[in-house]
Amino acid sequence: MGKRAILLALCLPLLLGLLPGGLSAQSFADSAFESVWKRTDKPVADGRVGRSWLWGPAPFTDAIQEPYAEAPGGTRLVQYFDKSRMEINDPNGDRSSPWFVTNGLLVREMVDGRIATGNNSYSQATPSQEAVAGDPAANNPNCPTYATFQFLSWQRADDRSGQAVTAIIAKNGSTWDDPSKAGYAGTTIAYYEPTLGHNVPKALWDFMNQTGLVYENGTYRTKKVCDWLYALGYPITEAYWTRALVGGVEKDVLIQLFERRVLSYTPSNPAGWQVEMGNVGQHYYSWRYGAGGPPLPNQPVNEGDPVKVADDQAIYLIQNGQRHLFPDWGTFVKMGYTLERVKVISREQLESIPLGGPLPSLMVCLTGMAKIHLHNHMSGVLTLNISGPEQVNLVLQGNEERNYCFIVGGYSYSGSVPGYGSKSGTINFSSGNCQCWDWYTFVPPVWCECSNNMGDYGRP
Repeated sequence: MGKRAILLALCLPLLLGLLPGGLSAQSFADSAFESVWKRTDKPVADGRVGRSWLWGPAPFTDAIQEPYAEAPGGTRLVQYFDKSRMEINDPNGDRSSPWFVTNGLLVREMVDGRIATGNNSYSQATPSQEAVAGDPAANNPNCPTYATFQFLSWQRADDRSGQAVTAIIAKNGSTWDDPSKAGYAGTTIAYYEPTLGHNVPKALWDFMNQTGLVYENGTYRTKKVCDWLYALGYPITEAYWTRALVGGVEKDVLIQLFERRVLSYTPSNPAGWQVEMGNVGQHYYSWRYGAGGPPLPNQPVNEGDPVKVADDQAIYLIQNGQRHLFPDWGTFVKMGYTLERVKVISREQLESIPLGGPLPSLMVCLTGMAKIHLHNHMSGVLTLNISGPEQVNLVLQGNEERNYCFIVGGYSYSGSVPGYGSKSGTINFSSGNCQCWDWYTFVPPVWCECSNNMGDYGRP
């Protein structure tokens, strides 16, 4: 049906930056790390929500003991994720406290060029030259880096609540104003943080305070996704627009640095992925350890393994003895593949596996998702807008049919075909057997049970 090409064209690169060498992403260093990860990112990994990662698909290192003066024995347990680093400063502390697991001030360290070895002790380094947004600096040479903000991060700003963010920043740290940027939605300042004195635009502030599906005590529930101060720390810069290469395509990106994280807003990204956490954990690990980090594991790659390598944001799926390319995690997830066990392997090992042809078909939806067979029986083009647990806009050519995996729940829809008018109503997508949703001329959409396993499913 040509659906694979359509899906790939629609799925923009969603997880950006340099992926450092690390160990197999197969286990958590402590059960507390796993609990913290599951709360926000298990719903993403399970395909239950269409939002960006708070930590990343899985840890990319094993347990590491890093020097820290105030920790028992002078070291603390840490583990690195794409977006940050989890830490346990006192293993004898209250494990029920939300601060038993912390995430470090990694952005502050990379901007200042010093590595924290205690509450008030540091080892000197140089500010990181990694790009703060978009593709790795090696492929994104004009994007601002952490070093760009070394002096800007100590400058307080006036309260500009209600004004639009129109400031541009270049890699050399120079800034200027571009009033046209006020045309983007979400640019108005929604909050002034008085502690360090910085303004936060609405797109980022809404993301920081979003309510959504989380996983707590073995149950999915709807709550505030995260405590922004815990996850991000205070903002240390103003928000700035820049031009960054994202998947090799130059785009307008709004960036703001916080003590622990970097937030980026890319208006051209799909809904749910417009605001993302930068790959701060990846960047920091590479900056701190370089080639001296833990070596890549010498482990076999098996049939069905998703794998990734140190210098590539792509994901490869091993099927039929070949590697099949997904440009990024967002595409991998959006097409419905599971990612519970991901291996980080050497490039030599990856390149020893032949590159396959077309992407392999996904024969089933993830557990708990709704399987929908959509068939346009009319000769004209069907435009279908669906709103509910996820917002989906679909276009089916005359007499075209496709299979989709949807998040379970109630939806409203409106569909139209030129010359045939429009129809609207409500529907419920439930898990279990495939449901067919047929569109005919002059009659309401018809629900029926699929006659068999339709195969070849994808995410809309």
